[in-house]
Amino acid sequence: MYKPLVYVQNDLLDLGIDNTPHIIRIDGYEVEAWLAEFADFGNSQSPDARYNSIFSNRDPGSDGAFYSLWGWYPGKNYIDITFSNSSTVQYPYRAFARWNDILNWTGIADGRDFYNTIVLNPDYIPVETDSIISEPVPTSTAGPDYGNAHHIHDKRATRTRSMRVGTVTSSTRPSSTPTGDVQLIYFNAPFMRHRVGPFVQDLNAIVGGYFLNDTLGTAVIDISSFAAEDENALYQMPGFQQALYAFFDEVRRRESKKLIIDVRGNGGGIIALGFELYKQLFPAAPANSYYRFRAHEAAQIFAATAEAVATDNATEAQMRLIDTQGFEAVDDPASRAIRRAVNSGFSRQNVLDVRGNKPEDLKTFIGPYSLRGAVNDSVSLLVETNLNFSFGDADISGFGVLANFTDTPQPFAIPDILLLSDGTCASTCTIFAELLKREQANISTIVMGGRPNDSPSPHVGGVHGSRVLSYANLLQDTIDVVNIAPPENDEDAKYFAENLPLSLPFGFSYANINFRDAIRPEDPTQTPLQFILEPADCRLYFSPIGYSDSIYLWGELSEFKWGTRSNFTGCAVGGLQKGQASTGEVPPDPETMDIVNWITQGLNP
Repeated sequence: MYKPLVYVQNDLLDLGIDNTPHIIRIDGYEVEAWLAEFADFGNSQSPDARYNSIFSNRDPGSDGAFYSLWGWYPGKNYIDITFSNSSTVQYPYRAFARWNDILNWTGIADGRDFYNTIVLNPDYIPVETDSIISEPVPTSTAGPDYGNAHHIHDKRATRTRSMRVGTVTSSTRPSSTPTGDVQLIYFNAPFMRHRVGPFVQDLNAIVGGYFLNDTLGTAVIDISSFAAEDENALYQMPGFQQALYAFFDEVRRRESKKLIIDVRGNGGGIIALGFELYKQLFPAAPANSYYRFRAHEAAQIFAATAEAVATDNATEAQMRLIDTQGFEAVDDPASRAIRRAVNSGFSRQNVLDVRGNKPEDLKTFIGPYSLRGAVNDSVSLLVETNLNFSFGDADISGFGVLANFTDTPQPFAIPDILLLSDGTCASTCTIFAELLKREQANISTIVMGGRPNDSPSPHVGGVHGSRVLSYANLLQDTIDVVNIAPPENDEDAKYFAENLPLSLPFGFSYANINFRDAIRPEDPTQTPLQFILEPADCRLYFSPIGYSDSIYLWGELSEFKWGTRSNFTGCAVGGLQKGQASTGEVPPDPETMDIVNWITQGLNP
């Protein structure tokens, strides 16, 4: 097997591969072994995805964890790099504080000051406003969110937007498309990553649509995140939706035959955008994505509070006002409190069970339902988000006022679609990839890079949960609970203190809890998907030009999959052509397998 080599990026790009020595040792250790151990500081489920994430990346632009890793202290001031020409270069480590304007930096001159004044001081915990009851930013300007899945690339701003749930009964609700001078999409404009701009992109540069100059008629959707880089970005859903409409209109005009979907580096973002892309690819297909959460005491308290605020009558009344009069009619504090309760993740108002019905009451929704055996735990009902609900100001294609979109012709046949990944696909990206797998099982997948071995590698290797809450969210939710239903006696106060996240013993809140497990209803083991790694059909390694030029890489992959002129002679592992089978099973990570076994043993047959 060809073994990929490790280079210093600037040397490789400046001198070319023939004139650049490769790295053979780091701090005296064999380079691959050192990097594999260092990669374990990453947060992807797949060891190959963690390995990829330490390298710099040209698409999307990233310096890589080797260059900059948050929260890691190497224990020394220098690192020694030894090259194949026997030279050794010493590089210094440098430490930087991640600026947070919520904190008071007065008097902070060095690392010791930062640690003593901020890290060890609970008074410096920044409390976010994304909570059950707190007032949100106006949905009429911020745009919808429909919830936020998680990865390190997710944008904090997306946690302040709305999740739509319920059933639209009228088509008179005002359009979500901004009026006035707002330009939602751009044609043939510079893009942030490539040497040429895409044919079309949204105003926030979340997605770019390309058409390759080849004989196969290949189109490309490049989407390295499902959220904007700017945490204050507006119109993310409308812009994304309109860019895809324009792209697929051009696909039909040009009669493009092949499609590559590039999700390299995609750590997730706004859940609705994942569903939107899927529905524009497969307008008539179902879009079911099921989840549940642990129904421990804190979850039950949060759910009961959401139920008390967002009752059936109050929620339905607000839906009617939105559908007939728009969001301006529900901009009072009480109405905003209802929306926050529904969007909290602990409400039954915006969910459907596996039969397509809203849970009839809180008990049906929260249970708790017991898992017994090696695992003794309690979980909520298995549900999915009701995408027909009207608590957002833009509908997903195929739902709500856009229900007729299901009549739109499917732009590409399944065998003519290729999903390209580097394994770091996480959160919303995993929801999108899971929809492709469950509903469109024959779509081919390629994963790039990974550890230099001959093992299969997953194209979805990031955190495969369904939604997260930040610890700051949980702290604020607790404040809301106490404000709505304060403890009436010492016993109640003790119960809250024992079961709610009232505080942390140190001044740090940039932590996230994956509180919803993605579950396949047909899986008899009901194993959460974050404990399942499934192989890509084909694993490939980068060449220098493929690493530095995505457009070149797309052209090579199109020829490799559908043509005859590719420089790729075959997959490093697996295959795509001539009926070659998938790569088999991904070698299990021992720690992950211990957790999976612990879960499955607890399920009753």
